[in-house]
Amino acid sequence: MAFTPIVFKAAGVLGLIAISRGVLIRENERRDRWFIFGGIFLLIYSVYLKDAVFIALQSVYIAVTWYHLHKKIGFWQRLISIFT
Repeated sequence: MAFTPIVFKAAGVLGLIAISRGVLIRENERRDRWFIFGGIFLLIYSVYLKDAVFIALQSVYIAVTWYHLHKKIGFWQRLISIFT
């Protein structure tokens, strides 16, 4: 079954809604999760558009937000302590 353009456009709308929802949340961990969720949906939409700049920006956005989330919960410190 081939995806129709409406599915990709819906992913873009869901991404925008999720990021907008994240802006309204004050708790950092929940906010970052909404941002990642929205970023992934916008990445799907940007791949559909075949826009290299949009794809790169969304990829960096997701990576930075993921890093921020795990930095807050101490993931990176635990990982680094394994190798030191």
